[in-house]
Amino acid sequence: INIIGKWDNIFDFDIGTPYTILGYGNGSLKIKMNIKLLMLILAFIFAFGIAFADSFIEIGTGTARTYYTPWNTLYNYSITQTIYLQSEIETPIDIDKISFNAGNWPEEQTAEGVNIWMGHTTFDTYSSTDDWIDNATLTLVYDGDITVTGEGWFDIILDTTFSYNNIDNLVISFYDPSDDNFGSGYKFYYTAHANRMIRGYSDSVNPPDPSSVSYYIANIRLGYTNSIVTGIVSNEDTGEPIEGAVVSILEHSDETGLNGVYLLEGAPIGLRPITCIAEGYYDFAGEVEIIADTTVIYDIAMNDLDYGSIVGYVTELNTGNPIDSAIVEILGTEFSDTTDLTGYYEIADILVGTYDVIAGKESYSDSLAEGIEV
Repeated sequence: INIIGKWDNIFDFDIGTPYTILGYGNGSLKIKMNIKLLMLILAFIFAFGIAFADSFIEIGTGTARTYYTPWNTLYNYSITQTIYLQSEIETPIDIDKISFNAGNWPEEQTAEGVNIWMGHTTFDTYSSTDDWIDNATLTLVYDGDITVTGEGWFDIILDTTFSYNNIDNLVISFYDPSDDNFGSGYKFYYTAHANRMIRGYSDSVNPPDPSSVSYYIANIRLGYTNSIVTGIVSNEDTGEPIEGAVVSILEHSDETGLNGVYLLEGAPIGLRPITCIAEGYYDFAGEVEIIADTTVIYDIAMNDLDYGSIVGYVTELNTGNPIDSAIVEILGTEFSDTTDLTGYYEIADILVGTYDVIAGKESYSDSLAEGIEV
């Protein structure tokens, strides 16, 4: 006897409560402030002295000095292009300031109309001046004068913030068209790294052509504006904090503890995607506005996963007699059940969704029911 075609009256559905999408994504965003926990967060911030100002990554520890880089102080016109490695930076940042360390600087000097570009590159080194990266493919981040008053670190506040991706290496390109030279006594500290800098300089040709590959890598500080995003991850229905939830903004992630608190430091400024995943809950996806030098409170309320059941009977197609010991499976899952003497089966604790169900028994043809909604 074959089971073919439709099954009659074999599916009864226990439908879970429909899940409603609210807010920005698969979850709903609620501002639920637990004052005690918020105070704990703030106490943590102040106790550990998290500071927004003067955040930077310093690259280079060399104590030698040169007038070749970051621009050439001995010639009227100069160009340089320098590679800083991802392994030296190690984090995605929005660079809004760069600083260099001047040495042997007798008096205040100004380089006028300097252009600075930044970009990403897969180059670790330059093999020749032919590897010079066209500035047109980079981002112009500064166009203006640079004044250095004396020895020590000095800052260049960029006109345009550059978002470094922490995947590629960073290239910084300088062009000094100021038609003035300070003399060989005006120098900068550098660290020697072979073939990571291209230079060109001239007193008459403007702009000069790239002339040589060199090792003068200016010691640099990559300045960025810090940020903190923090909040509590809780159950939408009960308000209870959720432990072990992972909150992420781009490459920045944190896992909540017993109190449901997360804290993310250093995420790039602007409107950014934020996600949260936790076992037993629907994934959350939203957006958060990250503000410079500000602690942003962003609480996340997560919805429990909804479950249902598939129940019914397996019968002979022609006679309607129950079939016992038939195996009923949900395709693509590990869920299954075996029918009893009445042909009844029950598969419970199924995540809401659409499934294909198959029933089979030796000496019978398998029967498939597609598109079963739970």
